[in-house]
Amino acid sequence: MSADVDNVFVKDLDLNFARKELVEFLAYWNAKRGARRFPSRADIAPREIQSLLPWLHMHDVADKG
Repeated sequence: MSADVDNVFVKDLDLNFARKELVEFLAYWNAKRGARRFPSRADIAPREIQSLLPWLHMHDVADKG
């Protein structure tokens, strides 16, 4: 594991998550984004990831912040 450690957080730079929820969401995210950097909001369907919803926060960025 390549990790960046500070006083508060350990960031796993290889994304080798221990929690199954994070592994599952990363696979979903990567499938939805395809070759793009990020999936679009329209690509994310909460009904497809119902078991993960208690762990998620979704934010919508409005025009001009």
